Amino acid sequence: AGVVGDKGEVYMSGLSERGKLKVVWGENSQCHADYRLPEEKGPAGVYLTRTVCM
Repeated sequence: AGVVGDKGEVYMSGLSERGKLKVVWGENSQCHADYRLPEEKGPAGVYLTRTVCM
């Protein structure tokens, strides 16, 4: 499950330590992004990472 925030931020749950995300919007737009979660959670108790959707 996920929620999109301001400036392209995505808040997700239930992810593996690493994987590939498929992002879909509109009827014909999509991209893929590889991710890997860091070893430690950030100050708010959630993992923070960046990736590029191609």
